[in-house]
Amino acid sequence: MKRKINLIFLIIPLVIYGCLPMDQTYSIEVKNNSSQTICVYGAYILPDTSLSQNIPDYFSIEPGKSGYLLDSKVGDEKFSRLASEKLTVFFLSKDTVDKYNWSIIRNDYKILERREILEKDLENGVLIRYP
Repeated sequence: MKRKINLIFLIIPLVIYGCLPMDQTYSIEVKNNSSQTICVYGAYILPDTSLSQNIPDYFSIEPGKSGYLLDSKVGDEKFSRLASEKLTVFFLSKDTVDKYNWSIIRNDYKILERREILEKDLENGVLIRYP
């Protein structure tokens, strides 16, 4: 009888551990379907839609390639802000970023496009195709 009780106490933690939800990771993949290299960055800016004052942490994506804008777990600050805010994704031409300083890009709003992402959009992962 003592063996059965010991066996039960060994099995219960394994069953409980196996039933715990895994950390859910959400991501936003950006696919560049254009013929030019683009620069992408995301910011929580609404209701104001102007570009950030300082040069943002953008990344470049070559034609036909993909990159990840957000790769965040539930509970992370990046993700938790989506519960009350929209994430705005900006697309800029790499040529523009290389040619102009950030204040000109910002003041003249030299973007190719922008899109908003909501928390509900992340449920199945997000794939943004540009254009």
